[in-house]
Amino acid sequence: MEELKATENKDRKTPSTQKKSRKWGWLFFVFIVLAAVAAGWWFGPKLLGRDVPQMTEAEAWTQVNRWLYADQPDSLEEALYIYMKQHEDGPHADEVARLQEQFQTEQEVWKKVVRGECSLERVDAFLSQHPDGFFRGQAIFMMDSLTFQAALDENTESALLSYIEQYPNGMYMKEAQERLKNWGELDMTEEEQEEAEDLIRLHFRAMANGEEGALLTTVSPSLSSYLGKKRSTSEDVVSYMEHMQAKHGSRNFEASHVKVKKIKNAESWIYNVQFKLDEMVTINDSTDVDEKSFSGTAILDDAMRITSLVLEMKP
Repeated sequence: MEELKATENKDRKTPSTQKKSRKWGWLFFVFIVLAAVAAGWWFGPKLLGRDVPQMTEAEAWTQVNRWLYADQPDSLEEALYIYMKQHEDGPHADEVARLQEQFQTEQEVWKKVVRGECSLERVDAFLSQHPDGFFRGQAIFMMDSLTFQAALDENTESALLSYIEQYPNGMYMKEAQERLKNWGELDMTEEEQEEAEDLIRLHFRAMANGEEGALLTTVSPSLSSYLGKKRSTSEDVVSYMEHMQAKHGSRNFEASHVKVKKIKNAESWIYNVQFKLDEMVTINDSTDVDEKSFSGTAILDDAMRITSLVLEMKP
């Protein structure tokens, strides 16, 4: 686009013009994303016809498992194709054929979602029908983009806060936080900082010890998301704890490097809490300790209860 040069007396952009420009810019971005996905589907099947190196059955099966939960459907589609083409009578052929059929069925549904009027409602409905599906990663990516675009269109503090609560590690988190500075970050007392830190530590201590009562005191009745699941409930949090307790070994969590920001919203305020979480698992009758580290983001309501929690494993 040719750059417009403003002068003192003419060609000066108005705020409404700038807002329209931003809106059309984001609409163009969403169009590019959809075009890229469509191009992948159009050219993907043709690429599958290219020559591929011969693999042993074990190598082909390893490739299938490698991409099965990697949120990279193009790579999974190719791995399934290669296995069936080279080892249609292999020991895992029935399972691969079943996966391939499931993949193609879900792929057709996802194509209809993005080929039509791609809206938050359509993508959210797809995720509800396929919460652990092959195209979950692409759907979440699309939800992130569309939710932020909706927040820009509404252009209110509450809309940006809603985006942050739903996607605390979203692609546009930094931009959303920068825009929130227009409404201002609130001063916070030392007591609030300590209370937020204690809340995070209590949550994970109760999780490790299987203390349901203590765990539920740390979460809000109106959770927006919990560890990747949208519209979570207290029952989801307890189920996650019970699933963890059912695993072998004992575990401890240690939250550190806790940073808290108090942000004003339309009605009151929220707390944005960033922290590092270390998990130590000791296998029964063993001195070996398995250690993992996560970067965490929690959104707390004005009553200091978790409304959203995200953990990302560190490499």
